[in-house]
Amino acid sequence: MLRAHKSEADACLSALFLTDPLDDRAKLVQAKGLRVDGTCEWIQTNELYVSWLRSDSQLLWLSGGPGKGKTMLSVFLAEQLERTAKDLSNTLFLQYFCDNKNENHNTGVTVIRGLLYQLLQLQPKLFVHILPSFKIRRKSLFASSSFEALWRIFENMLRDPIIGSVHCILDGLDECDEGSSEVLLGNFRNLFLPGTKPSHHLKMIIVSRDLPQFIPVLLKGVPRIRLDPDADSELPAYELCPDKLRVYMKKTFKERAQGTFLWVSLVAKALKNCRATEIRRRLDEFPPGLDELYARMLLQIDVDRRALAAKILIWVVMAIRPLTLSELSIAVGIDAPSSDGFALADVMKDHVLYCGHFLTIKEEDEVGLIHQSVKDYLLRKTCDANPELEFFRVREEVGNLEVARKCLNYLQDGILAGGPVYLVLEYMRSGIPDLQGVKDSESLLLTRVSTRASSRQTASFFVIVPLLQNLLSKKWSKGLINRMRYLLDMDKKDEGPHGETALLYAAANGHSAAIQLLYENGADTEATNTTAYTALHLAAQNGSATTVQLLLEIEANIEAKSLDGTTALHIAAKYDHVAIIQLLYKKGANIEARNSRKETALRLAAENGNTATAQFLFEIGANIEAKSLDGARALHVAAECDRIAIVQLLYEKGANIEARNSRKETALYCGAITGSTATVQFLLKMGANMEAMTSLGGTALYGAAQMGHIGIMRSLLKKGASLEVHNMSEFRWVHICRRPEVVQLLVDQGAIIKSDYIKEGKRMGRP
Repeated sequence: MLRAHKSEADACLSALFLTDPLDDRAKLVQAKGLRVDGTCEWIQTNELYVSWLRSDSQLLWLSGGPGKGKTMLSVFLAEQLERTAKDLSNTLFLQYFCDNKNENHNTGVTVIRGLLYQLLQLQPKLFVHILPSFKIRRKSLFASSSFEALWRIFENMLRDPIIGSVHCILDGLDECDEGSSEVLLGNFRNLFLPGTKPSHHLKMIIVSRDLPQFIPVLLKGVPRIRLDPDADSELPAYELCPDKLRVYMKKTFKERAQGTFLWVSLVAKALKNCRATEIRRRLDEFPPGLDELYARMLLQIDVDRRALAAKILIWVVMAIRPLTLSELSIAVGIDAPSSDGFALADVMKDHVLYCGHFLTIKEEDEVGLIHQSVKDYLLRKTCDANPELEFFRVREEVGNLEVARKCLNYLQDGILAGGPVYLVLEYMRSGIPDLQGVKDSESLLLTRVSTRASSRQTASFFVIVPLLQNLLSKKWSKGLINRMRYLLDMDKKDEGPHGETALLYAAANGHSAAIQLLYENGADTEATNTTAYTALHLAAQNGSATTVQLLLEIEANIEAKSLDGTTALHIAAKYDHVAIIQLLYKKGANIEARNSRKETALRLAAENGNTATAQFLFEIGANIEAKSLDGARALHVAAECDRIAIVQLLYEKGANIEARNSRKETALYCGAITGSTATVQFLLKMGANMEAMTSLGGTALYGAAQMGHIGIMRSLLKKGASLEVHNMSEFRWVHICRRPEVVQLLVDQGAIIKSDYIKEGKRMGRP
């Protein structure tokens, strides 16, 4: 039994795992560099932090703008609290670092999965809270739609007295998907409601910017340490310098850093190898503020290296994911090893280093920016009066054009000409979803270049329309133009199974820039695919609130229905995209709209266990008793799927627990026949009628018996469920009798079952 339990636990942990926070922290340190001596230590004497440390349970918010040192401070605190937890037998430490560029780090579900993984590793006895659900749902328990189930498990673990005190740091919440992170933060906030004594000992620090707007709203009243003013104390220590020089350095750092930790970090790195006698002169060369510092760094790049450095910066800024050294070398045109015998990656690494401190080379040779503020600076909209700096400014349309031009040149000169396949193809596949999985150049040519499908897909990829207009004007090769000409007729559908137009591809992938471009060029916003989905349907399914907002602004039909009557609101409710539902509602979407099965948005939310969506729909007046085509209410489908959080919410909002569907089944019966143990126990506690009979004469007890749910049968019998039943068909009796353990339980309780039914059940065998 113990061996079986361990096997289940190992399988659960394996399915739960996405990433190890210790590895994530190490990667951050590698990317940002080691902490400068003397920085971050001020937090240890901060009154709010000290109060948080001494509390039993408290939420603390560390906030600050870009470059204020939030992540470095998070790493420092993580190291300190990790050491503290190791010294205390009853204290656990959890950490999580969000990353908007990594899908395994940027949703509410991934955050909870990361925290659960750590809890289970630190305290294996907590498996008791997750294994029952995992045994039933297996990997689906960790799907993106399972937030409520995972949160419930997480909260139960926190309240388990076995774990004592828990310290937790959540860094970069503002980098998570907005819809799911708002729900996540709301749940965390509810754990620390003012005026109540928590039944847990969680002490949590949330580190983020002030945006999105929901963060300061939800964290109103929470103790807050603002890093913007506090960053002035983030000064490096130079113990070997004379006192007079150290005083001057401290004054200069405070005046010129302008409260920005990143400025301090960059200048400290630049001074690191200076002799003490040279520090003052070198320090005076650095201008105040990040923008001025970035300008100085650009101007320090050797003149003969600037053209290549500018091209490298364009690709790193515009890439949809970090490029490796090999990919970047091909992208910027360095595609041959050094004549001196140096490897291509080594040559490219040197070129990256010549770009100053703007870039960092991470694990697996991935090249990235040192900070988001670098990208903001390089993409600034305002022209620079200094032509040398203007040379480096990245205009987004030019950057997109460069990327698209390189990809098309690659297709034309490589695959289309029968040439070799380079690593850039992998980049294209990751950027154009339908190219993923294409393994060879011939398949790529046949399925994604010479068909209308490739044209539609490419058209939606931001910039290809203006690029092709440019290519046409320059009279590029006729073969390439013929293959891609479909792009200019944007409302033609592809020849694939789904019949998407360019706009539909863009909406399905959340490419707002492409949608704007296509709309401005006359694309039909109401075009549909083979299932009659519009762009608004696909954007709602994708979960991109920005794309939905744009489509609503250009007056997409908010009530457009697919072939099965589905509206955008139905889709958003099904996938728990609350932010999109709010947008649709504000624009006048009908919350009681029905699909062809007469299902409302609330019904779909209930079926999928989407508590946040259901809660919002209640707030705006959704009909809790709305019936679908089979007469089922939201409560029936929630009970069938064992969405216990939804069931409880519906009950609290006044749902009728004795309501019948078209087969006269109650919610209790629906839960019993599908094995929804938690739902059945809750409904019994709320006084649900166990003797309610369906149109076929069965009660909840015999519904559970027919499907072999022994545990539910015992719960019903314990509550006094009657063994008498009238008008139940012979077929159902025989079906019940195919399960010997069910027959034994019923007979032991005094049920009288015809021997003919038992014989026929044995003859048919277990179902």
